[in-house]
Amino acid sequence: MTATDGLENKRKHPRHTVNKKITARVLGASDDEIDALLRDVSAGGASVAGAFELENDDSIELNIEDVGVFGAEVTRSFDEGIGVRFVDIDEVDEEQLLSDLADLDAQIRTDDL
Repeated sequence: MTATDGLENKRKHPRHTVNKKITARVLGASDDEIDALLRDVSAGGASVAGAFELENDDSIELNIEDVGVFGAEVTRSFDEGIGVRFVDIDEVDEEQLLSDLADLDAQIRTDDL
């Protein structure tokens, strides 16, 4: 078992690979907006590539076109971006997010053909 396998086993929600351009707004003193790339996403969180200078627990909003705006907290940083967990997402929003993700995934697969 690799370290990645262990991480996948701990996840509560399945991940969807997306590679979709988004805008991330850093919440706080600066309210900076950063063009970013959503790499993968689940109902619980996401991996976002971009030029971030954030620390764990920093708050951001992810504006995912055709899906919505989601509040999130940074859970980890890596060379190419950040990992976040969604905050204040209720069951209805979670179900809508999962439905939208399935639609996006189907669209991406169709576009790749």
